Amino acid sequence: MVVSSIAPAKMITIAASNFLFFFFPKLYMIILQAGAIDCKAARPKRSISDCGSDLRPRRDSFKLQLQKGILMFFILFFILIAVIAVCIRKSNNAQRQTEEDFWAREAEANTVRRKDIDGLPYITIPFEKFPTGISDDSEVIELEQKLKALDGRKILNLGNQTNTELKMQYGPANLNALTEYDQNYAALVSLLVSYSNALIRLGYESEAVPVLEFGVSCGTDNSKNFSLLAEFYKKNEMYAEIEALKEAAEKLDSLMKQPILEKLNQISQRSA
Repeated sequence: MVVSSIAPAKMITIAASNFLFFFFPKLYMIILQAGAIDCKAARPKRSISDCGSDLRPRRDSFKLQLQKGILMFFILFFILIAVIAVCIRKSNNAQRQTEEDFWAREAEANTVRRKDIDGLPYITIPFEKFPTGISDDSEVIELEQKLKALDGRKILNLGNQTNTELKMQYGPANLNALTEYDQNYAALVSLLVSYSNALIRLGYESEAVPVLEFGVSCGTDNSKNFSLLAEFYKKNEMYAEIEALKEAAEKLDSLMKQPILEKLNQISQRSA
């Protein structure tokens, strides 16, 4: 990802503007108040003829204090700009190095020869465990048809591997096929949840369990899959099965791992 050159300028402008418009007025008011308090506290009772000569040195002292304050402000302001510039330079260097490393690895990945992918752990849908044909509900029938259509395709859970990683491991010639297989997996785990929801809606809760359990067994990170199954276990006081779900969630290599564990813990606590 290329970083826009406008971003550092915006950062400096925002930081400098915040410093200028928030700190400088406060600094000015502090100096002004200090000067006023100093004049008031040190002012003795004098005649009218002495007022002019008494105020002049105090006015000069106040101007000197104000000049010092303004000088200090600009020193701090330029220090802030320097710090921001250094941080931006370091960030840009790190970003540039990351991009160079990426493109070097990408170039290396593009030279890898095609490897045999026939022995990969492809997923087979266990229709013998599913309650297919149990209902004439139109949604259930449609979802079963979509699942059966997937059964004729290769399904593969590639996790969070990037295209570069896939090319490094299996060769760029296999990338399109592997991407298709992974997309089939994404469709599968989504259909499993939709199918289970439809069965539960019709009152087939226990019949939906094998569908949800299959989702967990093939590595889904769909939070709904875990929560529907945990709710069934809770309702039937199957607490050991909830703990097994937690163990399965712990093994996930996914951003959804923590939210799933939190949801399972909530259900488990309600079960106690």
